[in-house]
Amino acid sequence: RPCPVVPARGCDGGPRQPVLSLEQQARFRVSNSGLTSAIASDSLVFKPTAINTTNCTTVTYTNTGDSNIVITSIDIPSNTSNIKLTSNLPVLPLTLHSRDSVSFTFCFTATTTHLASSLFTLHTDCGAPSVFHLLGYGASGLLQASDTTFYGVDTGQTLCEAVTLRNSGSLPFVLEKNPILSDTVHFTIDAGFLSSLPRTMQPGEEIKVRVCYHPTENSNDTALIQWKTNIPSSLEAEMKSVSRLIGMKGGTTLVVHDNHITTDTKLKAYTIGNQLHIIPPEDMTASFECELYDLLGRKVVRWDNSSLLGLKEHLVLPLPNLSSGMYIVRLKYGSKQLSSTVILSN
Repeated sequence: RPCPVVPARGCDGGPRQPVLSLEQQARFRVSNSGLTSAIASDSLVFKPTAINTTNCTTVTYTNTGDSNIVITSIDIPSNTSNIKLTSNLPVLPLTLHSRDSVSFTFCFTATTTHLASSLFTLHTDCGAPSVFHLLGYGASGLLQASDTTFYGVDTGQTLCEAVTLRNSGSLPFVLEKNPILSDTVHFTIDAGFLSSLPRTMQPGEEIKVRVCYHPTENSNDTALIQWKTNIPSSLEAEMKSVSRLIGMKGGTTLVVHDNHITTDTKLKAYTIGNQLHIIPPEDMTASFECELYDLLGRKVVRWDNSSLLGLKEHLVLPLPNLSSGMYIVRLKYGSKQLSSTVILSN
């Protein structure tokens, strides 16, 4: 004969121990740990929240046992956190009878795209505290604009290429009217596309924009297109929303020490004031050498470790007084050599 089953005793001597189950409302799954003392540690991830907006959700705790459980104290997120408890705290200690519930409302305000986290802890008279992890991250659209080079175009001719615009963010954004083209003499943007603005770009959506180059002199030309959006301003957003155009006359070649220069998209380079900023694809442990060339392949500046103003994972190098225009940056460290284009604007 099987042994008789002896019912477990509750914290208050009842026939069954209390169990707190967690119901996460809205989009979030229901978790019932089945523990006899308290709910299992769990987490709440807020849905992607647009920058400078707030997203709220309610969490409900329920005693699904047959005996009482007492919430003795509560630890809430700090006032400096982007995640805050917005509902009023109950009077403590709080006794939850069988099937009783208590709810808490949390709000997350997104100020950056970085992950924000906080903890919410319930202490009870039964077992270990219940720790609840709150996680949120800011979301936005992000315009990724490509560069393009027009090769071998003679004076009086016209060559058209495609510039790619892609929403690589997690939310839609509006591509607005009147993008800024720095050289309207030698470059034009497709009029039909311009007339379609403003337009909304969904996450992952990609657009090909026809841009044409028509040289009028025997020299190379460079230009920038600053695409306008309603994306919150940031250095990353401003860097990626610019298309760099290089127009090269027939027979022109970029040469550095008899080697053709090619740009490498893994190397990010941009200028702020009189400083050149370079973000390598990896942290550099070896010494480095960096050179700046004009579009005729002439070296105009050279830097090494002694010139470094910033860290090796984000090089900051001083710039001398140079003419505005497109330049080539070449970075050498260890056995690697990378290059990219950069625009100088005085």
